[in-house]
Amino acid sequence: MRAPCPFIRVSALSVCMCGTERAPSLLDEVTKRERWQEFLVHKKEKDDLSQKAVRELEDFILGERYADIAKGISDGTYVFSVPVKRQINKTKAGKKRDVYTYAKDEMMVLKMLSYLMHGYDHLFSPNLYSFRSGRGVKKALYDLKRIRGIDSMYGYKADISNYFNSVDTDRLLGKLGGALKDDRLHKLFADLLSDRRAMFRNELIAEDKGVMAGMPLSAFLANFYLKEMDDLFFEKGVAYLRYADDIIVFAASPDELNVHKETINSFLEENGLSVNGNKEFYYRPGDTFEYLGFSYTRGVIDLSENTVRKMKAKIRRASRSIRRWSHRKKASEDASLKAMIKKFDLKFFGKEEGELSWKYWFFPSVNTDVGLREVDAYMQERLRYLVTGRYNKKNYDRVPYERLKECGYRPLVHEFHAGGK
Repeated sequence: MRAPCPFIRVSALSVCMCGTERAPSLLDEVTKRERWQEFLVHKKEKDDLSQKAVRELEDFILGERYADIAKGISDGTYVFSVPVKRQINKTKAGKKRDVYTYAKDEMMVLKMLSYLMHGYDHLFSPNLYSFRSGRGVKKALYDLKRIRGIDSMYGYKADISNYFNSVDTDRLLGKLGGALKDDRLHKLFADLLSDRRAMFRNELIAEDKGVMAGMPLSAFLANFYLKEMDDLFFEKGVAYLRYADDIIVFAASPDELNVHKETINSFLEENGLSVNGNKEFYYRPGDTFEYLGFSYTRGVIDLSENTVRKMKAKIRRASRSIRRWSHRKKASEDASLKAMIKKFDLKFFGKEEGELSWKYWFFPSVNTDVGLREVDAYMQERLRYLVTGRYNKKNYDRVPYERLKECGYRPLVHEFHAGGK
């Protein structure tokens, strides 16, 4: 049996302690065991956690390790640890993304609170698709296809530069105050966002962190920061979609599109943000356009050229690295093949919280396998290179397809069709 929906509006809560009523708050829900059980059911049904992660969550809840942190958060007495800043490579060119994480148990409680924040989903316009219950990438692409006359419209796509970590937190907290109507929750946000401390490479630093990408509540906060812009386009009936920092808008004419573009750029500028000029694109009627890693051409949704190019680059770099490793370790040919296959099985079919594999991101939305076939062909080419160090027809004799399968290889196209859409 499915657990009842836990997404409640905060205005419906009532809290009583020691016979004395106090202002209701979503924070009190984090102390309740039944809420944690619902959270566990939700995570299992979502099916985006590895078995190890599920066991860790079960043990965390069974041992009620959340209790002290949750009570302190509810009472307003808990002091969070200093977050740790890490830099994650975005591209081969050396661009990095800053992410922030708290202590393990604190992160678990923040994930639970982030889950409960879906009770505020009603604040957002339907044109926002990121980090919301019942929305997501699949819904965004479905709605995009249903835009009346989209194949005859002009389009503009923009990406916000360093969005999460560039948010003006003072401005954000001002916006949140009137919307949440939850003083204790607002104080928690203020405490987290106003603390400029971070541990970076074992040193204590002070910096503006925005809403801290990587911190579980950052998704809700990033959504809310541009709520007014989403509302504006929705109220005007404009064909506009936003997923976190990715925005796409359509219009019947170039002049109308330019008005929309100026509205977006002006609003971002007023809020201390800017468009990444390298990720700004314009489309004419009938053009193939790309959004969220997908391409759209007259109803056909495929992997975008950029998605294919980036994955090929990852496969190429990995094959070179693993070949060097195999020479150093004098590993067998099959050991090299299995290492490469295992690495990309996680990216294509695995379960890693915080980063969806292709099975969960692309498979539910593409309606053609053209891009998947291209990646499959390249993967097989680089697997054979691992063994021979060359690219020629003799590779097929040395490393036939059956040998790849014996080492665990699963082609994307087969898994896509076997799993359905």
